[in-house]
Amino acid sequence: MAQYTTHSPSETMALGRRLGQALAGGRVVAFTGPLGAGKTTFCRGMAEGLGSTDPVQSPTFAIVNLYRGRVPFAHFDAYRIATAEDLETAGFYDYLENGAVAAVEWSENVAGLLGDDVVRVDIEVADENTRRIAISGAPEMAAPGDGPAVGADGARAARGQPEHPAFVKAAKSNKAGTVFALDSSGKAAGVCVLENGVVRYEKNLDAGRTHSETLLPLAIEAFEAAGLAPADVDLFAVTAGPGSFTGLRIGMSLVKGLALPAGTPAVGVSTLEALAEATLFVARPEGAVIVPALDARRSEVYWAAFDAAENRPRRLLPDTAGPAAGMLENDVFSGRDVFFVGDGAEICYNNNNCGPNIRRRYEGDLPVPIAKGAAFAALAVRETGPAAGLRPQYLRLSQAERERRERLEQEHRLRQ
Repeated sequence: MAQYTTHSPSETMALGRRLGQALAGGRVVAFTGPLGAGKTTFCRGMAEGLGSTDPVQSPTFAIVNLYRGRVPFAHFDAYRIATAEDLETAGFYDYLENGAVAAVEWSENVAGLLGDDVVRVDIEVADENTRRIAISGAPEMAAPGDGPAVGADGARAARGQPEHPAFVKAAKSNKAGTVFALDSSGKAAGVCVLENGVVRYEKNLDAGRTHSETLLPLAIEAFEAAGLAPADVDLFAVTAGPGSFTGLRIGMSLVKGLALPAGTPAVGVSTLEALAEATLFVARPEGAVIVPALDARRSEVYWAAFDAAENRPRRLLPDTAGPAAGMLENDVFSGRDVFFVGDGAEICYNNNNCGPNIRRRYEGDLPVPIAKGAAFAALAVRETGPAAGLRPQYLRLSQAERERRERLEQEHRLRQ
């Protein structure tokens, strides 16, 4: 067990950042400590260490928030969780299986359900600013100010891939080499090819057929029209979710098939981030908060929030699944214009008290080119990975899984 003392929130964040840098996907970090101890502050640092630039907020009301980065970061609040069934319903085991790091606040409520290979972080309040932090079960951490720790075998504990050469150029010019992006997250399929930050080819198709029928021909057409072969691509991008469970798997499978033979890196982009990015090509939110929303059925939506005041959307809230009603009560919307976009825009608009500062994009308007949004969002990614590591981010269980669980629960009750 290692003991640390921090004297400010920034020092607590810095310690969390060092732990995040050392963690590989699939690890569980269990937190204990009183209310106000700084657990969420520590998690903000962890998210940064895992490569996320998303703003981290307490998951108290959502139970879990998911953040994108070098390694996905699932941030749980277990205050209202008591059983393995509760954990499973929240997606805990699915996130771990898909390679996320899971941080669990109030872990004492589920102490016997997290497994044996757990990193434990106990935070004790010494005074207003001072925290005594005990960490056990963690891999070797870098010294303050250093990069990720290097173990005895010479491998870095933080398993991020080295930057692709295209992003060395991107860091200087905000452009990359050739980016090939696919979207199959909804009813329509889309493809976009960027070359040095300029659209070389783009097509969106809603032919009323399945993605298994349309996506591969669409990709082949894009390669032929752009005069490219898969080996000519510097980076593949694909919408990683939320969205159609089947559609996401088809898109990721195709990208893996295109990228793996040449060892080309790939990146999964949040569908909601791609939708926000694409909005700027077809609308002028004029400084509003963009709320990309996808219909999740049962009057629920997948949604997030982005600030459109800058050249590209800046994330304000993480991807979330839940009821549309009440979403505008979050402080980020206070005094701001709001622009709903996506096939869940009408649901959001109709389930909130919307004044003249709240607008939505109508479904009959020009389609939002999500594949193009994914391509441009990929330009902002600084760390890529092998295509084999792509995993869909569902945010919740599929309808089939929910129905199966309900059936098993009913059978269990009948046997009692």
